[in-house]
Amino acid sequence: MMQLTRPSPAGKTASLTFTLRGDAGFTLTDKYDALRAAIRFTGQKMPFYSDACVALPNQLLCVWTLPADDSNFAIRWQTIKNRFASAVLDIETETRNIWTPGANMQELTSIVDYADAVRRCWFAPVERDLAITPEDWAYSSIHREDAEAQMAA
Repeated sequence: MMQLTRPSPAGKTASLTFTLRGDAGFTLTDKYDALRAAIRFTGQKMPFYSDACVALPNQLLCVWTLPADDSNFAIRWQTIKNRFASAVLDIETETRNIWTPGANMQELTSIVDYADAVRRCWFAPVERDLAITPEDWAYSSIHREDAEAQMAA
């Protein structure tokens, strides 16, 4: 498991997996609105493109692309974690870490790697028997892609 503190080449795309601790006391799908708000806030402060994203009960799978002049995946994830934790925990009484340390991160260097990472992300709910099709899973960016395709048609 890789720590996100390693430098990443600027403007690169990566597949990332973040895991909620088993003793967090809730699931990501329970707190999905707070998670989306934390991601949106972070993207406004430190731009990145979320190519694909799916929230599973205990994991967040993402494919992110950073701007050409930036290489800091770690600061974005730290900001999301902090913002999310402050929204869902009573910070005065709960100081425990709700995420497992580190994250799985794979730099995507080819279109084949990219397509496979997006597919893995969107099909994760199906592979874990949470949905019949990717479109059946409400906590996925695949719905954004469907909406954009309909608007373009």
